[in-house]
Amino acid sequence: MRTLRLYARDLRVGLPSVRPYLVAALVLGVVHGIAAAGNCAYSGNDLSSFTFADYVALTFQFANPVDLWLLIQGRPLTITFPWFFSFAVLFAATLEYPRADLLGAGYRGVVASGSRWAWWIAKCAWVCTVAAAFWVLLFAGLILTAWAFGAQASEFMSEFAMIMVPASSSTRYPGMSMVPLMLLTVPICASMMLVQLAVSVRVERMPGYLLCMGVFFASGMVEHPLLLGNYLISGRSAGAYVEGLPMNDGLALSLAVAWIAVAVGGLLVSRMTIYGGSRDE
Repeated sequence: MRTLRLYARDLRVGLPSVRPYLVAALVLGVVHGIAAAGNCAYSGNDLSSFTFADYVALTFQFANPVDLWLLIQGRPLTITFPWFFSFAVLFAATLEYPRADLLGAGYRGVVASGSRWAWWIAKCAWVCTVAAAFWVLLFAGLILTAWAFGAQASEFMSEFAMIMVPASSSTRYPGMSMVPLMLLTVPICASMMLVQLAVSVRVERMPGYLLCMGVFFASGMVEHPLLLGNYLISGRSAGAYVEGLPMNDGLALSLAVAWIAVAVGGLLVSRMTIYGGSRDE
């Protein structure tokens, strides 16, 4: 009950700090949808030939992993910045409130609850809720935009999009689903945000943020199953390509990262010495 009360308080008090980011999620969905429609039109095919899944695939596309041999030969490094932007906005959404709450008004909640673990678990649940709300709004904006441009209501990719999305896999079959990638957005991002939360509460905001963005940058550059961002790249997803990274692996890895972050962060918070809204390092 203590955890639920603290969680309800976080939903109420923490909303103003994340409201601009949730609005940004909806706007980002629309912007990504317009950009995807532009790519579809540029391909020379009729917009009605594409599906909702195509818009998702084009939004989460990324250039092929870095090939060191090609770089040595002078091939320029390709970075797909639009893929990073949504994650950069989401990770920034939960930077301010938890730390400010612990070192400010939230100190009274810690004292009143009688359990720092209850405070910590409530904050973890709040972070996961923000992650879920962000992606629901972004996908809502994206799908509504796709519908406005005449896309077919289907979870499966068309043959046209399969050609457009960069992929290291050689096996491409039209009709592959984007649902696995969409379902992984919340657990993967929430797990990284829990890591960020543990670091920011104990150390500072920016180190945790840079750590998460660094993992996603490395994911874009290197295709490896232990780099979580790879599971959110359409050209490397098993939902889109037979040889892609399996959804179950991404889910299991994200749950493991989340469990470690919650356990380590809870231990750190429980051992902090807090004096009336400030803490002793």
